[in-house]
Order: sequence, then structure tokens, then C-alpha cells
Amino acid sequence: MVKPPYLLRHKDIAHISAGKLYIGGRRAFPETKRFVRISDPYQAADAITHGVTQGGGPLEVALMAMIFTRDLIRAGKLERTFATFVGVARSLSAVRPTNTTMRRTLDRLLSAYTNLDEAMERVEADVHTILAGFDRLYHRMGRLGATIFEKDCSVLTTCFGEHTLPTASRTPRRLASASPCMSMRHAPTCWAAASPPPAPRRWGSM
Repeated sequence: MVKPPYLLRHKDIAHISAGKLYIGGRRAFPETKRFVRISDPYQAADAITHGVTQGGGPLEVALMAMIFTRDLIRAGKLERTFATFVGVARSLSAVRPTNTTMRRTLDRLLSAYTNLDEAMERVEADVHTILAGFDRLYHRMGRLGATIFEKDCSVLTTCFGEHTLPTASRTPRRLASASPCMSMRHAPTCWAAASPPPAPRRWGSM
């Protein structure tokens, strides 16, 4: 698989360390690489509300918040009931009602458990399985995208393309198709609509 850029690496979107959940501060990037420290999963919902993470970030933060919930239950800092997991998932889903992927993914995660013990035992492995599945999807889409980019093109995208397009831009054409090789030197440049790019020579379209 193609190595993702900093902004899209799982550990740089969200990770757990020393009993805290750290969320990559996308608002500050690329000027600085900063993390927001979260002490409970409901604060993660507040962070999503205030745009600390954006694009595909809320989905990954929500999934990591479920592992974090497990950790806090173990530490006796949250009530030891399955309803705690459900409450956190509902809180996270409510802050981005239009992000149906986040809601559906959390629903699918919790629907696999019939009780608290199952959730406590399996949630971490299941979250990483879900993330690995998204990675495979992004890379399949990226390899396809690499076959349609023109040499030295620029692409303006919204957050919906933030995983697929950078993956495509890092995939040489010789890996994606039988077309003539597109070297990494001539890979397309991707810009998010929220961060206006310097004036490009030409805008490509997808």
C-alpha cells in the first residue's frame, strides 16, 4: 500500500497515550503539528463540534473514542455498563448528523455485541479491523484514480476526496495500469477546498 501523508495517518488523526486521547489539530496544520488532549470520550464529541478534526477525522476519532471508553471503564472512570458505550456512540453521532458514515460505522460496531463483556474484550480489535477495511478501500480507489490523472495536473477537492486523491497522487501509473509510467516527480497536486492553493497553471477535474 502507498504510505499516506501525515494528515491521514491513523496515529496522527487520533491516538491513545498515558490514559488520554489525543486528536490531531487539523485547524493548525500545516503551520504547526498540534494535538488536543481529551480526558473523556464526551470531550471528543466537543472537539469534533469545534472542528479540531475534519474530513475523515471525525470517523476515526469516534472509533478511537470507543477504545478510549473501554479503557476508562477498566480504570473505573466510567460506569461499567454496556449503556456507557451506547451513550458515547450516540453523543458522537449527534454532533455530525450529516456524517452518516460515522453513525453507520458506530452502529455496526456496537450491533456486534450482546453485552458489556463482549464489547470490552473485542472493541479494540474490531476498531482496527474497520480502519484496515477503509484503508483497503481508499487504496483501491486511489489506484483507479491514478489511471485518470493527467501529467502535472492539479485537483481541487472537498474533504470527501481527502484519502482517495492523495493516495492516487502517490501511486505511479505503472502500479495502477498498463499505461505509460507516471513518475512521482510528475504526480498530481491535490488541494482541499478549505485551504486555497497558490494559483495553479491549470485545474483538473474528476
